[in-house]
Amino acid sequence: MIIMNIVSPLSSAALILEEIAIDSPNKEEEHRLLREAEDLHLASLALAKKAFGENNVQTAKHYGNLGRLYQSMKRYSVSRAGWVCLGWRSSKILKF
Repeated sequence: MIIMNIVSPLSSAALILEEIAIDSPNKEEEHRLLREAEDLHLASLALAKKAFGENNVQTAKHYGNLGRLYQSMKRYSVSRAGWVCLGWRSSKILKF
């Protein structure tokens, strides 16, 4: 599927940028890299939703990635909302 050939590298790049940012001693660089990672995660999520719909394990994975990124950014209220959304989607997907 063409969309997944785009989503996977975007998501991988976002995860790598996030790790580099976390290890950066320069706060401005950290902030810039985390914002870049956010843009890539949001693009990955949008493509996953287009390819698989809202209630799919692949889409849920991208919500989880965003939740973890927002924790790294210390945006805890957004992170919590993402984790709640992920939990709801996971229960729908897994039929809990």
